[in-house]
Formats: sequence, structure tokens, C-alpha cells
Amino acid sequence: MACAVVGWHYEVFVGQPMVERLNERWLAGFRRPRLWHERQRVILLATARDGTSLGDLLDLDDGSGELISTAWHLLWTGELECNLAGALRRETAVAARSDG
Repeated sequence: MACAVVGWHYEVFVGQPMVERLNERWLAGFRRPRLWHERQRVILLATARDGTSLGDLLDLDDGSGELISTAWHLLWTGELECNLAGALRRETAVAARSDG
């Protein structure tokens, strides 16, 4: 009744699909910024265009793992976007967030 008084509505949250929940749990492990993220961020955001796959980005890593962990971090922060409702695979389409 309180919602109706102010013109709001509500719905009961019944949970997320399992794949989406697992993807978010995976990405949460990369939520903390690291010293190398800013340097790698520039590379990833410049590369992530339409048609870029997650595998394309991960293949840019020089073996240090810094670029890979930054890619996961940027997916967590939303600076890189992909469909989290499906399994994260090398073929998953990834793009830099469009703020427009």
C-alpha cells in the first residue's frame, strides 16, 4: 500500500540465472584495482571495438597476466561490456562501454 501511495511499484527478486550469477562471482574476484591496470586499460579500451572477442583481448597479454587480469577487472567495472547471461568464452563479444 505504501508503494501505491507514492506511485511506485515493486516486484519480488527471484534470483539470477545460474550462468549470470557464476559470471558475476568470477568477475568479483577482479574487483580490486591493481598497479598495472591503468597502463593495460589504455590498450584494452583502444582495442575493444565492434566485433572484438574476449579471446582477441586476452591474446594481447605478454605472458605477465597483467592484461588478462585487467580485462576481467574492466568487465567488473563495466568499462568493458559483454553479455553476462551466457558463458564467458573466447568467442564472447566484448566492447568498450559507450557513454553516449
